[in-house]
Amino acid sequence: MSVITKVEEMDEPRRFDIARFAGGGRVPKPNHLSFGVHVCIGNYLARIELQVAFRILAERVRNLRIDESDPRGVEWGNAFGIQSPAWLPLAWEMA
Repeated sequence: MSVITKVEEMDEPRRFDIARFAGGGRVPKPNHLSFGVHVCIGNYLARIELQVAFRILAERVRNLRIDESDPRGVEWGNAFGIQSPAWLPLAWEMA
């Protein structure tokens, strides 16, 4: 059973059938707003919040830099297919 599928739209929803929708049969409609023409409005709010947070951070912190004294250093990860720091030691002085 799929998370994005209504159980009542499927024949035998509890039975795993890898070929259930092969050949263009009755394909269930997704009931979520994550993809396609629908976008979560929280996406825009989160971007605005980050812009404000980074502006305030830049005003209050001087000499923001990678902390070279940290023995772990910068560690990279791959979250959701995006290369990004998993550990980023920072040092700074307050303004």
